[in-house]
Amino acid sequence: MSVSNVTSTVVVLHTNKYAGNFEREMTAYITGQIGDCEVGQHAAYIAEHELDEEHLAFFGDCLIREPDEHGCARPCSIWNAEGNSGYKDVAIFFENVPPQDILEMMLKRARNYSKDVDVSKIEVYNPDKVVKRQIQYVKVFEAE
Repeated sequence: MSVSNVTSTVVVLHTNKYAGNFEREMTAYITGQIGDCEVGQHAAYIAEHELDEEHLAFFGDCLIREPDEHGCARPCSIWNAEGNSGYKDVAIFFENVPPQDILEMMLKRARNYSKDVDVSKIEVYNPDKVVKRQIQYVKVFEAE
């Protein structure tokens, strides 16, 4: 997905592996939400049993499903953030910047998702800050 197609706020999880092998499952595990393709149903089931009602409601109300190049609406995409080439990032789409407690919980769940995937930080991008197709970050949470 190109930056010019993004209409929502983007939460980006920086990882150490090519994200195309796990971005939909990771998003489902973090949020309990899946896209039209229905990939990640089992991970969403786990999230529905681990997250409290307030978090599930937040993700259900605030996630945006952006269409991919085939028109399949999904709450996430692989991402190629500056300084992290190779599409190693997972982008999750929101209506607005999530509150800090939600971002911290997302980072924790992302790190719990797999022992094979290291999540180093989470960044929040806002389309209002797009300048010359470069997204400027709003908040960053670094690895501990």
